[in-house]
Amino acid sequence: MSVIKKPDLKIFAQDAKTGEIETFPDVLRGWGITLDRTAGKPPLEWFNAIGQRTDEWLMYLTQRGVAEWDATLSYPKTAIVQFNSIIYVSIKETKGEQPDKSQASWSTLAGFLELDKLQPKGDYPTKSEMNTALAGKQNNSTLASWRYLAKGGEETIKPPYDFTHCLTFLNGLEQYVDYAFAIEKSTLYFAEPLKKDDLVEVLINVLLTSARVMNGDIQQQLEALELKVNSLSGKDFISDDIKNIVKSGSDDGIYLSENEIQKIESIDVETKDN
Repeated sequence: MSVIKKPDLKIFAQDAKTGEIETFPDVLRGWGITLDRTAGKPPLEWFNAIGQRTDEWLMYLTQRGVAEWDATLSYPKTAIVQFNSIIYVSIKETKGEQPDKSQASWSTLAGFLELDKLQPKGDYPTKSEMNTALAGKQNNSTLASWRYLAKGGEETIKPPYDFTHCLTFLNGLEQYVDYAFAIEKSTLYFAEPLKKDDLVEVLINVLLTSARVMNGDIQQQLEALELKVNSLSGKDFISDDIKNIVKSGSDDGIYLSENEIQKIESIDVETKDN
């Protein structure tokens, strides 16, 4: 069966002129009422009323999505209604029991789906807890250690394993992923060519230390440090970031390139931990 396209949302006989529509006299009796009133011949006014009534109900459901609870209706188990702008699901057959006052018969949709049992907002796991959880997912991954002695000039190396993450050490120093090297299709791409006899050690499928996390730790340490610059002297050391340079006596916004730093003749810095 093909998917039905959305109708035009027009309501039958909505623009009927005066006298062209009349409320159907007995909905429960149906067309049988014509035998008593119109010799079995229903008038067009009643047809207009029935068409309008049907379209209005469809429009109500289209706009609401979920019908409002009605005290006169019997609801089977798992019926869905809305009451005071909250969606409820019946947990048993019920009638006349107001959803917000009948927990034995109704549950909010969130409660029915057990969404209220999810982790509360703001209650986030620690870094250690996340690493532990992720490590548990690695049980089915190949954990291995692999070493490589560089011949010199290599920019890529490919360990004989399939992996998407690893810990990488160069001559005993951990390398930051996406900074010193990158990983793609089980291949390591280094930011700088390896030198002869460089020793690369790779721990396959071991959780890596994120450079961003490390930088965050360093940033916290820097923020905890009070830095006072007493004096700067030298010539031609101010970089293109001159708009960021302030008068001697404050370190706010000072940015110098490596080449410019080399031109500084002297600097007197005092530090004090918070």
